[in-house]
Amino acid sequence: MTDKDKQWLNTTEAAQYLTEHHGLPTAPSTLTRKRTDGRGPLYSRHGRKPIYSKDDLDGYVTALPRFSVTVDEFEHRQARQREPVT
Repeated sequence: MTDKDKQWLNTTEAAQYLTEHHGLPTAPSTLTRKRTDGRGPLYSRHGRKPIYSKDDLDGYVTALPRFSVTVDEFEHRQARQREPVT
């Protein structure tokens, strides 16, 4: 089985999948927090370890609210992120 065929992902792999396949920057710690709060994607457990199906991750992204952002707003946000923190 290749990584492409893998259906179940651990928390780190799920965060990477959301980031790379959906353009939704996600850290493993974010998934852990959302799982604890009950606000994240559906998951199952393999023993004590949480696992995510790609279908559930895809559904989670589809269900997220969409906000439109103008190009000017996007560029402004990008510039603010590059500013050094004092």
